[in-house]
Amino acid sequence: MTTCLNAGLSAARAHLANGETLPARETFSKLRQQADSALALLEEDSKEKIELQRLSLEARAGEGFALLAAKQAKQAITFFESQLNSASKSQSALRYAALLGLGEAFLAEDRTREAQLKFAQVSSLDHTDRDRVARALFLLAESTQKLADPSSMGAIKAWLNSIVSDYGDTLWANPARKRLESM
Repeated sequence: MTTCLNAGLSAARAHLANGETLPARETFSKLRQQADSALALLEEDSKEKIELQRLSLEARAGEGFALLAAKQAKQAITFFESQLNSASKSQSALRYAALLGLGEAFLAEDRTREAQLKFAQVSSLDHTDRDRVARALFLLAESTQKLADPSSMGAIKAWLNSIVSDYGDTLWANPARKRLESM
């Protein structure tokens, strides 16, 4: 079941990448319903429990990313801040998704330094999603480059190289490789 739900999460993210917010929202909503329904049926010590909880939390954060895709950064900031404030310590997937979303919303609002700090938090602390870490590293490099600190080029190249070497199986490896080639 988790394989299908992970595919659904990928489908929702693909919809967002194409700017299709309505199908993304519907997919996130159905994904959360399915994960929560499956969780209710599981026994307490089930091996699938942690993965289903993560999927439910990822789907919960999806609304904020749909707001970002719809160019509603201010609403996304409000959404992600509320999710961050409501996330318990055991809800790491939601906490890191909200931090990444806040970073992206801050970047959209030209609050680059604040965005940079959120991307740094996610890239250094998230242990729940390799793709999110790679995305945070890429956006950390992008926001740092946007700040135009002359001494930051070494760090930017190191982050991009880390994506290529350590996260080469993610969607962010190719954009990182292209960015490195253009530097």
